[in-house]
Amino acid sequence: MEVHPRRVFLEVQPDMRNKIVTCLAAVAVLFAISPVTFGHHGVSDYDMANVVTWHVTVSGFVFVNPHALLNFTRKNEQGKIEEWQGELQSPNMLARKGHWTKDTVKTGDEITIFGCPARNGSKAMLLRKVVLSSGEEFTGG
Repeated sequence: MEVHPRRVFLEVQPDMRNKIVTCLAAVAVLFAISPVTFGHHGVSDYDMANVVTWHVTVSGFVFVNPHALLNFTRKNEQGKIEEWQGELQSPNMLARKGHWTKDTVKTGDEITIFGCPARNGSKAMLLRKVVLSSGEEFTGG
C-alpha cells in the first residue's frame, strides 16, 4: 500500500495539524527576526556625547565587512604613545557616501580624527570623521 505524503498530513488529527502549523510559523518568525536580533546595531558601546579630536598616525587600515577598521597611534596627555582602533561603517557605505577606497589612508599617514571613545574605557572608538593632511574630509560612521 502506497501512502502519499500529503494525504498523511491531511489525515492527522486537527489538533495535531494546528500544533504543526503553529510550530512551523514560529520557526519562520524566528528565522525572519534573527538577523535583527543577533546583529550588533547601534552605537551604544560608544560615548556619543563625548566627541574627541585627535591628530594621529595611521598604523593600519582594514577595508572589509562588516566594519572597516582604522588602527592608529596617538600621544596621550602624559606623552606616551597609545595604540587605538577606530570603527567605521561598512566598506559599501563608506564608498557610496564618503567616497572611501581601500587606499584612502595608508600606514604612516598623519591624519585628524573626530570620534566617540568606547564607554568601557578600551582603546576603541567610533570614527565620525577623518581629515587627511591634504585637508580632504571623509565621513566615518
